[in-house]
Amino acid sequence: MKTILLTLLLLTFLCVSATKAQRIMYSIDTSLSKEKQKTLMSQIKVGKTLFKSYCSDCHGIFGKGVENIPNFSVTQLDNYKAKFLSNDKVNHAFAKHISIDELSKILTFLKFKK
Repeated sequence: MKTILLTLLLLTFLCVSATKAQRIMYSIDTSLSKEKQKTLMSQIKVGKTLFKSYCSDCHGIFGKGVENIPNFSVTQLDNYKAKFLSNDKVNHAFAKHISIDELSKILTFLKFKK
């Protein structure tokens, strides 16, 4: 009886954990060549890793921030990049001293995530 109860408890825990895990989906134009899709996915994966390192404490499910990653508009992402390039001291990315290449990959991740 104890074995059955423990098994049920473990299964319940695993089910709850699985439903809480959010899988990130991406919106990639399928008309792109397979090679371009592969290159884009590579940049997205690097961007996701960089987002976890630099941004997720405040902006995401990977850290102690909000419950999900914000859905930024393309305009918001472009404005953020422009502020970064103008050395805006209020810009988070500038404050963390990341490179323009790193920022571009983070923005690519955010742009293509659903």
